[in-house]
Amino acid sequence: MKVIYFNAPFSFYCKTVLAKKIRLAARRKQRRRKGKSPGKEIPEKRFTGVKMGNYVITIARGYGSGGKQIGIQLAKELGIWLIDKELLQMASVQSGINEELFHLADEKLRMNIFRLLQARQHIGNVLSPEHRLFVSDVNLFNYQAKILRRLAESESFVVIGRAADDILKDYPNVLSVGIRAPFEDCVGSIENRAHLDRRAAEKDVKTTDRYRAEYYKFYTGKDWNDPVNYDLCLNSSRIGRDKCAAVIRSCLLEKLGVGK
Repeated sequence: MKVIYFNAPFSFYCKTVLAKKIRLAARRKQRRRKGKSPGKEIPEKRFTGVKMGNYVITIARGYGSGGKQIGIQLAKELGIWLIDKELLQMASVQSGINEELFHLADEKLRMNIFRLLQARQHIGNVLSPEHRLFVSDVNLFNYQAKILRRLAESESFVVIGRAADDILKDYPNVLSVGIRAPFEDCVGSIENRAHLDRRAAEKDVKTTDRYRAEYYKFYTGKDWNDPVNYDLCLNSSRIGRDKCAAVIRSCLLEKLGVGK
């Protein structure tokens, strides 16, 4: 199947083969749940291999560094999917959980520390609707991770944030990228983009990056800012966003032999 980039509402995605796969999988899962004892974790089929030729680019980005814009450019140039907020919509469709809950917990820790510690043991295992932690932030993460793993076995796409580099770390067809920029440059970018004053933009950058770092640490046990987590780390201010996209494509060709 030829996969292409779209910048459209999720209602459009629902008409594609990709979303149909997700809905069919959700129906099959619901049928399998019948007769199961309550409160059980649903075992997830782990990675067994990928189709020849498909690949994934994960982009972890500092707020204001232009990481998302670089991802959009890559998806357009390569003719593949861009997955950002769409992942939340996909997870809502598959789980039946209100999409708003996914947005509230998107790349941030929303639950109190006691509930987080209770739920932590379930990271990596999707919980059944009967489980008391079914709508916990951890289970919302589990659904997103499950979708990314499934898609990585057959589709080519760029995914923005959401600890995707760690979720897909065992997949040989993945190029993980970290995009950062100096704090002052990030603040200036947000100041212009969001039409904020300097003080508000500084607070926004600090808060958003702290949320992302805490989220990443909780679900992966790793430091979001550690370059060892990524195949490639780029300073978007130093080399420019267009050149970042070109460098990523070059590394994609070198590592996976695709993206020319």
